[in-house]
Amino acid sequence: MTWKECITHVLDCGQTNSTIYYVKEDRVEIISHADVLNLPNVLPSNSQIVVENAHMGVERTEKSLSQPFFANQLVDFYDAVESNGQKLWLFPQRSTPRACGYADLPKSDMTDPKSIYILLSDFPEIWSIPKKTGAVGI
Repeated sequence: MTWKECITHVLDCGQTNSTIYYVKEDRVEIISHADVLNLPNVLPSNSQIVVENAHMGVERTEKSLSQPFFANQLVDFYDAVESNGQKLWLFPQRSTPRACGYADLPKSDMTDPKSIYILLSDFPEIWSIPKKTGAVGI
């Protein structure tokens, strides 16, 4: 199985909501940040979730711009992902403009997750290691 076949969902977080790309359905949906935290409970086992490190790999602080979640929320999310037999993959910060250019899609909440999928599918060396419980850099 190739990396491209493994990715099932790509998540992008904004300041007030998030967007998730359902790869097999080629569909993007707007969801709340609360829905993001509940994703491990609603996505199928074996889901492979890709998200920018700035959004789900770093805790929110007073000066945060890209980090919607606090440390305890991230740890709970990681635990739920692992408990439900899913994987969370983090990709480098500030890669979305490159992804949009490569995918030849406009930069917008509704196209960014698909652009990220296209870039990572063709250049799998960009992705990071899966996030593991207890390996929180926070």
